[in-house]
Amino acid sequence: MAKDQTTPTLPKSAKAGVAKRTAVKTSPRKASFAHVDKDTMFLWKCIKLSPGFKPDWVAVGRDAGKPAGTVQKQYSRLNRKLEEIAAAEAAEEESGEDAAEEEEDE
Repeated sequence: MAKDQTTPTLPKSAKAGVAKRTAVKTSPRKASFAHVDKDTMFLWKCIKLSPGFKPDWVAVGRDAGKPAGTVQKQYSRLNRKLEEIAAAEAAEEESGEDAAEEEEDE
């Protein structure tokens, strides 16, 4: 006996074609590249600390095969992540120095 074909139904709470998105919060330690090598951090600091540094977004986009606005946003996001990682590393070093000072005092 053949089964009747039926259209699958969605649960009443779900709307057709609409997926609810939730924000994903990541800490600097849990970032996808939290273990950035020293060369990358050095290059980032050279760029960040260079006065008057202004990338040619059109040329970068052309090379990457993406629109200039896209590569500019990509750089902005990368810059924000590297700042978070640098801040986390500085906090770790500071807490490590505090712990070492406490051990010396005892």
